[in-house]
Amino acid sequence: WVEHTDQVIARASMVQKLDLDMESSVRGFLLNADERFLEPYDRSQTRLGTERDALRKSVADNAQQAERIDRIAGLQAAWHRYALEQVQLKRANRDYQPGAAAERGRVLKESIADEFEQFTTVERRLRADRVEEANRNTIWTVSLFVVFVLGTGAFLAWRGRRELMGLSKTYGDALSEQQRQADALAALAWLREGQSLLTERLAGQQHLDDVTAQALDFLAGYLGSVVAVLYLPAEGDEFRRIAAWGWKPEPGEEGEQVAAGRTLLAQAAQQRRTVVLDTVPPGYLRMSSALGQGDVQSVLIAPIEHEKRLHAVIELGFMRPPQPRDGDLLRMAGGNLGAAIEAARFRKRLQDMLEETQQLNEELQVQQEELRTANE
Repeated sequence: WVEHTDQVIARASMVQKLDLDMESSVRGFLLNADERFLEPYDRSQTRLGTERDALRKSVADNAQQAERIDRIAGLQAAWHRYALEQVQLKRANRDYQPGAAAERGRVLKESIADEFEQFTTVERRLRADRVEEANRNTIWTVSLFVVFVLGTGAFLAWRGRRELMGLSKTYGDALSEQQRQADALAALAWLREGQSLLTERLAGQQHLDDVTAQALDFLAGYLGSVVAVLYLPAEGDEFRRIAAWGWKPEPGEEGEQVAAGRTLLAQAAQQRRTVVLDTVPPGYLRMSSALGQGDVQSVLIAPIEHEKRLHAVIELGFMRPPQPRDGDLLRMAGGNLGAAIEAARFRKRLQDMLEETQQLNEELQVQQEELRTANE
C-alpha cells in the first residue's frame, strides 16, 4: 500500500508537471507569437490524457479522489478551451495581448493547483495512516514472534540441555568454518592484490636497475620488511648483488659476487625453495636509516622463477616473525618479477647488440672510405 501511494503521488506530480508545461508553452507563444513555443504544448496535451486516465485508475477504489480527478479533468478542459481561444486570437493579431482575459486563465490554473494540492494531501495522509497501521501490525507480529521464541526456548530447555548444547556446538562450528573460509578468502585477496600491484609497478620499466629497484621498493612496503636485497645469477653458478633496499653495503662491496657453495642463498636457488630463518643472531643482518642502524629479527630467502627457470634470489629482513603469506606472495608474484627481469635483460642484450652493430657499421664505413681513397 505504501508503494502504491508513492506511485500515485509521483503520477499526480507528473500530470501536474505536464499541465504546467502546457501553460508555459502557451504563455511563451502569447509573448513571442513563435509557433515553436507550441510544440511542448502539443506533446504535453497528447500525454496528459493518458497520464490522467492512469492516475484515475490508480485511485478507482477511492471515490473522493476519483471525483477530484474528474474535477481536475474538467478544469483542464476549460483551460484548454481558453488556451486555444487565446492562441487563435494571437495568430489573428500578433499585437494581441490577453489583458483581462488572462484573469480567467489564472483562476482556472489556481483552481487546478488547489485540486492537485488537496489530492496530494489526501494521498499523503492515507500513506501516513497506512504506515502507522503497518507499524502497529509489525509491533504485534514482533511481539507474537518474541512470545513464540520465548515459548520455544522454554520448550527446548525443558526437552533437555543436551540438545541445546549440541545445537550451540553445531552453530559454533558453522561460524568457525565460515570465519576460516572468510580468512582464506581474505588471504587470497591479499595475495592477488599484491601480485596485481607488483605487476602495475613493474609495467613500463625498461631498464634492469629500474625493475629491481621498483620490485624491492614495493615488496618492502607491502610485506613490511626493513631490508631487501636482490641477487642475479652470474657465470660459474655465482650470484651478483644488483639492488638493495634499507641496507647499505660496506665500502668496496658494490656489485659483490656471492660465490657458489653451501650458503643459504645457493641452497635456496639450487633447491628452488624458500628458506625462512625465524630468529637470527645479533649482527647477522643490519638495517640502516638516517638516524642509526639495528639488527633484524628474522630473514626470508626466496628464489624468483619464471617458466621453471631461475632469474633471481631475493633476501628480506623483518623486525617481526615471518608469516607464511610472505613466502606465498613471493611464490605467486615471482613469475611476474621473473618475467620483468628476463624482459629487461633481453632488452639490455638487444641494446648491446645494436650498439655493437652500429660500431661495426661505422668501422665498415671507415674501411670503405679508406678503400675508395686508395682506389682513387
